[in-house]
Amino acid sequence: MKTLHLDPLGGASGDMFLAALIDLGAPLEWIESELKKLNLNQEFKIELKTSVNRGFEGKLLDVKLKEKGEWVSPESLPSHSHDDSHSHKHSHSHDDSHSHDHSHSHDHSHSHDHSHSHDHSHSHDHNDYASIKLMIEKSALPADAKSMAQKVFLKLAIAEGKVHGKPPEDVHFHEVGAVDSIIDIVGSCLALSYLKVESITSSAIGVAQGSVNCAHGTLPLPAPATAWLLKGIPSILTSEVKELCTPTGAALLAALADFNLKSKVQILENIGMGLSHRTPKMAPPFLRASLYQTENENGLEREMIQRLSCDLDDMPPEYFTFLRERLEKTGALDVSLTSIQMKKNRPGTELRVLCHEGEANALVNVLMKDSTTFGIRRESVMREVLPRKMKVMDSPWGKINVKVSEWDGQKKQHIEFEDVAEICRQHKLTWSEVMSWVSANS
Repeated sequence: MKTLHLDPLGGASGDMFLAALIDLGAPLEWIESELKKLNLNQEFKIELKTSVNRGFEGKLLDVKLKEKGEWVSPESLPSHSHDDSHSHKHSHSHDDSHSHDHSHSHDHSHSHDHSHSHDHSHSHDHNDYASIKLMIEKSALPADAKSMAQKVFLKLAIAEGKVHGKPPEDVHFHEVGAVDSIIDIVGSCLALSYLKVESITSSAIGVAQGSVNCAHGTLPLPAPATAWLLKGIPSILTSEVKELCTPTGAALLAALADFNLKSKVQILENIGMGLSHRTPKMAPPFLRASLYQTENENGLEREMIQRLSCDLDDMPPEYFTFLRERLEKTGALDVSLTSIQMKKNRPGTELRVLCHEGEANALVNVLMKDSTTFGIRRESVMREVLPRKMKVMDSPWGKINVKVSEWDGQKKQHIEFEDVAEICRQHKLTWSEVMSWVSANS
């Protein structure tokens, strides 16, 4: 299983995200050929080069658009309105950037014609959520890339709707509806598909403080749409006063990444560095992407988890049901009870709880409050598990969730007990009736 871990302490933008994935091994030529399937009504080229920013080497990416026979940066076009954010991504302001060593620059720019006419105002072709959604749906892109891109644009639409007081369906994008941002987002999703990334994790996102001037006047950083996208996500307020995290970068992370980091045994396969077009004074001038293999040679996933245990000889048996419910709701992976012989020849119970490290402290608190124990043993253990996926079966009585995996050529599945039990209760069926249907149709 391939896991991608991102370190956005220096912020994130769409071009940094895509550049880092290309540096990991996603081929730019393939991404460009797939982007043709969007049928964008605009001629563009993606420029990629190896560069150095504040001593760190990585990939620097630019999207250029052809207007009146000339290749230009989108920010230079009057129709490229930066609605909420944005002193942002492809800006080359020389007051804070490009004291860089470009002696390592290797230009790999490419150009592809996607239009029969180029003298239009391009930012209005795909500047609303409904048209972008339809464009992706109708395209012949890989299914997983389409699904990821739809998630990202939905996140953006919800955030923009919050800012402007509109439902997502009525949102008109400005910066993110422009061709360059569509290329950044869809191109990143294509790169993830090519790299066969199955899960994405991320550390906290670096954000700047201060303000930015845009079409709506002077606004605080992070910009309004970015702030909504970062709601509920760990972020670090840095001392930087120029934008680090753009709406496009925030949407990619918010839609696709898991910020609840778990301890896993992983093998690092490769590192990709997407450089910023800015040179922050303190924050890293890059987005780092690390590709990990989380399976061992047998195809099993390895991860480090916590095992909490305590011995109880003075707790009434009926209390254990309540305690188990509290532990499971707090995040326990498993709760088990074992009969043991304790001191003074008293019968007792060993209670064991398995959990991820992030939930361990909360579970210790539950054990201390809701059991009679005076102490808890805490151990780190490694477990190996089969990669599994959840599928949903549409039965005649409702949906049933099934956990599916495979080992040594044999299919393994686990039917969710509560789904079957609820169907039995609602439709007055027996357990065997429902399970017979599941077995015949799975």
